[in-house]
Amino acid sequence: MKQFIILFLTAILSLTTAQAQTVNHDFEDVSLSEALLALDNDCDTITVNFVYDDLEDFRVTTTIREATIPQAVSQVCGYYPMRITQFDTDIFVECTQRDSVRFIG
Repeated sequence: MKQFIILFLTAILSLTTAQAQTVNHDFEDVSLSEALLALDNDCDTITVNFVYDDLEDFRVTTTIREATIPQAVSQVCGYYPMRITQFDTDIFVECTQRDSVRFIG
């Protein structure tokens, strides 16, 4: 019984000390697709899903310091017309501007 209690307390303590994975990146004039792909490659527990061709026209220049993956995705997308949705361990980035002519800047 003592072993069970010690194992239980150890498991609880390890869960409370676990922290979200943080990332650091410097993106300078890279496509939004490349930036999201780099963030996806940095994390094993969260997957960033997006349509590569839809985001290729958008350029990103930003510095990310000690941000979680969801925070980093939000920072990279910035003020671009993107819908960011998270379900469990998946983040979906979707361009909401479907026209052939896009406002970029």
